[in-house]
Formats: sequence, structure tokens, C-alpha cells
Amino acid sequence: MSVGEHMKLLGEWVWWYTMMLFTCGDYLGVKTIEQHIKSEGEALKWLIEKCLNRYQVFNNRDKSNLSQVTKLLQKIEEMVWYNGGSYYKVEEHIFQVIKEKQKEVAERAEERRKKAEDQRHDMKALIPEEMKRIPKLLLQMILLGSRNVGKTSVGNTILRYKDQEDGKRTAKSVARRGFVAKTEIILVDTPGWWKGFPVFDTPEAIKDELMHSMFLCPPGPHVFLLVIDADASFNAKHLNAMTSHVELLGDGVWRHTIIVFTRGDWLGTNSIEQYIEGEGEALQSLVEQCGNRYHVVDNKNASDELLEKITETVAANGWGYFIPDQQIFRIIEERRRKVEEGAMLRQSQVKATRESFGVSSNKLQELRIILLVKGDSSASSAINFDKVLSWLSTVQIDTDEEKQLTHMSGYRSVLSPDSYEFD
Repeated sequence: MSVGEHMKLLGEWVWWYTMMLFTCGDYLGVKTIEQHIKSEGEALKWLIEKCLNRYQVFNNRDKSNLSQVTKLLQKIEEMVWYNGGSYYKVEEHIFQVIKEKQKEVAERAEERRKKAEDQRHDMKALIPEEMKRIPKLLLQMILLGSRNVGKTSVGNTILRYKDQEDGKRTAKSVARRGFVAKTEIILVDTPGWWKGFPVFDTPEAIKDELMHSMFLCPPGPHVFLLVIDADASFNAKHLNAMTSHVELLGDGVWRHTIIVFTRGDWLGTNSIEQYIEGEGEALQSLVEQCGNRYHVVDNKNASDELLEKITETVAANGWGYFIPDQQIFRIIEERRRKVEEGAMLRQSQVKATRESFGVSSNKLQELRIILLVKGDSSASSAINFDKVLSWLSTVQIDTDEEKQLTHMSGYRSVLSPDSYEFD
């Protein structure tokens, strides 16, 4: 299991000094933490036993309740007493391995930095002297990446937009236009795919929007900006997802692609090269596939350096565009036409079905509803339940005699944040 494998990295005796801390205890409702542990199965029980049955639960909504902090500290003191007041000491051989790996990563990171610097020097030589710094030209670019990696923020940073994001995800490819000094920029934002999921798991509508983005900046984009968040891990699964989605756009796309790392402030004192080398072969492979072209932003401060790197990449490609295959456009348009026809047919079928129910003489005396929601690792499912329940509480149901307001007297969690019971 994942937690066990990670804990092994810290040494054999780490469990003696470990306590389980459950958050979001407010989602348990009337259920105790012990009932939750028992209902979750053998994996969680195994983990609790490895921690010698030490655990504490926090109610995130009851922030003013300091007693839960006091209880946690008391349990920590008991654990310290049980361990004879000793500290956990990292095994010496583990410490030496870590130091050696850090040294190797630092050396490789410096080599990559020098390689990128030399590469930029060569590309700058392709730009005429009068066009250096912020050139007077048109740059067309497309933002690509998975959901919630900060694509829109990168676009705002490039265009120098200071408006705050509204929190809504990009559902369709949208072209924006702006000027930075004398450079005109056309930037296309695209919907993100689910992080780590390959292209065959992505809805057709999203894939169509990705491909359609190329036709929003004719004759085509100069560069693709592939956005990755630097505060998260990147493995073979993420590499497969990235490559399978990017290659939807056609042959030769990688020559026009630059990786943009967001949330660079999470790197702390580490350089972006250290992050690349430290993440392993998957990320290194992606960077090499993009010709070692990358940039890191913190989404807070605008910088001309990214625009300079984009210009240098365009110069290295002979100032040419990435010309999309027109056959892709025709396929997308045909698929959209069929979807529209199918949607209209379905609407008419639903309308006919509802009308057939409307002639029934049966009256609704009581309505019972069960809501089922796919769970996830955040609180969004519970929030969505609140929204649906709020909406249902205002819905009115027509009967032959009168309109009856749907009565929802409340709900409570019974098994998990994704399971509710109506009273």
C-alpha cells in the first residue's frame, strides 16, 4: 500500500513514533471515528495497528474548539512517555544515501542549466538585432495541460492581466488577444484533461476542443505552452497522459512546445533544474522531448523572460507556424453536427416522455429521493450535495389540486461524506 511504502523510506522504527491524524471529522456526523475505521476495511485497520492504535480526529469546521488540540498534545505526550522520552533518529545509512542522491541531483541539475543556457544563446543568434528584447511581431500560442495546473493564470501573466480568476474551469477553447510592448499576442486557453488519465479516458468533447484550439489562431500557433504544476509529483502515468493528449494535435508538435512550470514559489531554494532531475526519468523524458525548452513562473510576477524564450523558439523554427491538418477540422465539425442532431432528438424524446407522464391521474403524496455522487479526495462532493439539497428544498411539484413544496427536513452523514440519510 502507498502509505506503507512511503513510511519504509524513513526506517524500521518510524511506526513507534507515528500517530494517525484524521481531518474533516465533521463529515462523520453521528458516526464515531472507531465506526469509521471499522467500516473502511482491512487496509485502514492495518495502518492503525502499525501506529500502535494511536490516532486523533480533527473537526475542521469547529476551529474555535481548542480542546481537540489539547487532546492531540496529550496523546503526543503519552507517546513520548511510552518511548522513554527518546527522539526518532534517522538511520545513518539512510542519511548517507540521501546525501549522495542530493549531490547527484545537484550535479545533473547544473548540467541541464548550462545546456539550456547554451541552447538559448544559439537561438538568440537567430533573432535579428533590431528584434531583440521585446520584438515588434505577432505571437500566437496555445495553452495545454491537465486541470487545475494554472493554465489560465499563465495566460494572465503573459498578457499582464491583473484580474482575479473567477474559479470556473475552462470548458471551451477560447482565444484572447493582447499587447505586450510592441508585441501582439493571440493566446488560446484550452480545457484541461484529468491529471494522470490517458487520452482514451478523456471525453470526446474535450479532445475536440483541444484540437479545435489550433483553428482559433489561423494559420496556426507559433508555440504550445505545456503547463505543469511544480508542487506535485510527475511519474510515468503523467507522462503517458501528457504525450497522448499533446500528440492529438499532429506530427511535429513537440518542436513547437515549451514546458511552463507553475507554482514555482513551492520550489523554495531549489532550482527548477533540481526539480526536473529529482522527479526522475518521466519528467526528464518529457523535457527532452520538448528540446530542453522550459520555464518556471510563480503566477505572481510578470516576467519578460518567458516571452523571450517563446520568441527564441519561434526563431529556431524559422519563424514558421505549426500548420494544423485541415482534415482534423472537418472531422471535428462533422462530429459536432452529429452531436447537435443527437441532442435535439434526445430533447424531443424526453419532452414526449414527460408529456406522457403528465396525463396520469396519479397524485404525488410523498416523494423520496436518493442522491448518488462519485466520491473524490476533496470536499467538493459534500459541497455539491449541499447545493443540490438547497435547490431541491425550493423545487415545487405540480399536482392537479395544488403546488406542494418539497420538504427536506435535513440530512446527516451515515457512512462517508458521499452518503447521506434523509429524515
